Amino acid sequence: MKISLIPTITGILLFTALIVIYSKNEIAFDGYKLIGFPFYFYKDTSAKLIDPNYRTQLGFNFKYFLLDLAALAVFIFFANILWNISRSINKR
Repeated sequence: MKISLIPTITGILLFTALIVIYSKNEIAFDGYKLIGFPFYFYKDTSAKLIDPNYRTQLGFNFKYFLLDLAALAVFIFFANILWNISRSINKR
């Protein structure tokens, strides 16, 4: 399968937009900052009263970051498949 530049860049931009849309920043109101799509790979809070066991779950999660990158790779793969199918239909 041929990897094309246009669907790859479009897929990366769309995936980045989904990360921005689904991220939450409620840190100013004793809430959380969550970044990532479909998995939150970064969590932070400014809350002073928090369970010490939960505090270990804050920060950057490398496993979820790798899962997000894998989801991006699958997204780009399917975008390229759809691109190649549409190009082959248009050539007929």
